[in-house]
Amino acid sequence: MKKTYLATSVAALFAAPITTAIAADTLLDDVVVSSSRSEQRSFDAPGSIQSVNRAQIENGGPQINLSESLAAIPGINAANRNNYAQDLQVSIRGFGARAPFGVRGVKMFVDGLPASLADGQGQTSQFALTSADRIEVLRGPISSLYGNASGGVLQVFTRNPGAEPELVIADTFGSYGLNHKNVQYSEKRGDVGIVVDSSNFKSDGFRQYSAVEREHLNAKFVIETERGKASFIANYLDNKYAQEPGSLNAAQYRDTPYMAQSANITGKYGKSFIQELYGLVFDGKISADTSYSYRLYSGSRKLDNPGGVYFVIDRKMQGGAASISTNTNIGNTPVRLTSGFEYDYYKDYRQGYVNSGGVRGNQNRNEDNIASSYGGYVQSEWLLSDKYTGLLGVRYSSVKIEVNDFWPISSSNPDGSGSKTFNGASPVLGLTHHVNQQTNIYVQVGRGFESPTMNELLYKYKSTSPGFTNEYDYSLGAAKSLQSEVGMKWRDQNRATLDLAAFHIKTKDDILPLVSRTTGSTWLNADTEKYGLELSGLKVLPYNLAMRGAATLITAKYSESAGVAVKGGKIPGIPQSQIYLDLSWRSNGWLNKSKMTYTEAGVDYRSTGKSYANSDNTEAASAYQLFGIKVSHNIKEGAHSLSLFGRFDNIFDKKYVSSVVVNQQDRQYYEPGMPRNWILGVKYSLVIN
Repeated sequence: MKKTYLATSVAALFAAPITTAIAADTLLDDVVVSSSRSEQRSFDAPGSIQSVNRAQIENGGPQINLSESLAAIPGINAANRNNYAQDLQVSIRGFGARAPFGVRGVKMFVDGLPASLADGQGQTSQFALTSADRIEVLRGPISSLYGNASGGVLQVFTRNPGAEPELVIADTFGSYGLNHKNVQYSEKRGDVGIVVDSSNFKSDGFRQYSAVEREHLNAKFVIETERGKASFIANYLDNKYAQEPGSLNAAQYRDTPYMAQSANITGKYGKSFIQELYGLVFDGKISADTSYSYRLYSGSRKLDNPGGVYFVIDRKMQGGAASISTNTNIGNTPVRLTSGFEYDYYKDYRQGYVNSGGVRGNQNRNEDNIASSYGGYVQSEWLLSDKYTGLLGVRYSSVKIEVNDFWPISSSNPDGSGSKTFNGASPVLGLTHHVNQQTNIYVQVGRGFESPTMNELLYKYKSTSPGFTNEYDYSLGAAKSLQSEVGMKWRDQNRATLDLAAFHIKTKDDILPLVSRTTGSTWLNADTEKYGLELSGLKVLPYNLAMRGAATLITAKYSESAGVAVKGGKIPGIPQSQIYLDLSWRSNGWLNKSKMTYTEAGVDYRSTGKSYANSDNTEAASAYQLFGIKVSHNIKEGAHSLSLFGRFDNIFDKKYVSSVVVNQQDRQYYEPGMPRNWILGVKYSLVIN
């Protein structure tokens, strides 16, 4: 019995991304797949680990934004600003809600390579969803074992090459000039396989001055032998342009919610960039009981960003990681032991200019921004008995953030140079009780560590206009959180699942916005507290129906007064509740193979609670509810497959705020959500025999 539990209860290995996938052929298959090639059901994993599969990604929308398909996972808020100059606003259990742009506080990976920088900031635009096999979300104390800024972990994995060559061509049209074209080819010959995915996305945007165009290439080259599996990844994104309409104040949102700020139009605010990521991930075995893995990567980002200041940034990044895992015995107790090391580095060559109507004027800034991080870790999972599995791990992280300011110093331009190193240890302790084959109960406690990002250290607050100076902010410290979680997982023979978790987080010196601006945002530290409940489940119903649901309730508040916030006040940017329900019908049922002609249809409901917009809680985005419908018809004739699909979202044309820019200087807190909209698409695939 001990050997059985050891084979099925080892998960959450340090250097290997923790994953969960529900197979596309059935609704309730429950498998965890890690990059180290160890497999385990999410039911047995010691923590909150869930995913969405390929079918859910396709049914979620035009496969452009993660927000389309993550609603079924509790604890994560992926707010779609529909603003491609700023990216999604992603937070997990409140971690990352402070970000005015990009993603902070959440660790991200693409095919095992970091999509987050050494300082903890990243971009979701790197993910190519048209070739994604699964999207995975890890929450809770165990996520802190991924190091700096891992309040949660978000991972996207490209599909593996199939046994037979396959060509896929897809085209999606929608409201407001949306068009998403995709061509994909997959082939495997012997030990070698490849997946190449190319897409083009355009939209006029539903707001004034919000058009976008981007091209994305994602390729995965796989060599698999007896020695192990090598995956070579190439990800190239050309964001040709993304107009920035700006956030709105309360009166603008009320009266003209789809307007753009006049200054943004005059200054031609927006972003164009080319972003590249290349890497190797290798997973091998030394023996039946010992495996190892390593990754090496490099990348770049060339950004042209006219705004309040016209920034031009040339980024270079690289890093690597290695780990080893072994099954052993300690004091007659079977143990899975994993240890490893990670290193990440990037350097930004940052140039600033006066923005003269979208054209570079006189130069006013010249500096290097450098961040490096390393971490070492040891994790052990103990098979204490047939009924209990223990988890014990610790990680040490160190992050150095440095600015070298080369612009001449004057009374109006102080020296912006500076350097600071942030260190933190993250121990985690957990216990899983295997009640029976249907029920597991687990408890975890751990300490997390998060350094400020580069952008949070570039400016110091001052009381006179413009409210900041371009100086390194030495006063800002790292956040250290104490997280605890208790949860239950229940499975009923592929017909129903239920996951329930309660969590509590106390953070010392949380990193929070003081004032957000188009440039010169300033930050502060304050103690905070977050606690809540998460619930998710699936149920196969009579008449070929199935229901999926998720709910999150969270209270997030200040534990001390800071800035304009008072002790006990709510932390802005965190929705107090989220609910998702999906009722779907499949013509051939949900427990049968779907590789045949069939039809699917469904309706989904999304509810998002109130979210405060500023630290003094005087303004807030109201709660809202959205309804959507979806339908697809899938035809298979021999080697040919054709899918016709459509979605109709926000069918009651609800006006709502999709995200808030916390503590925005001009009280322009609100970014409107998309009104009633639709998509229609077609996907053709040919298996080449």
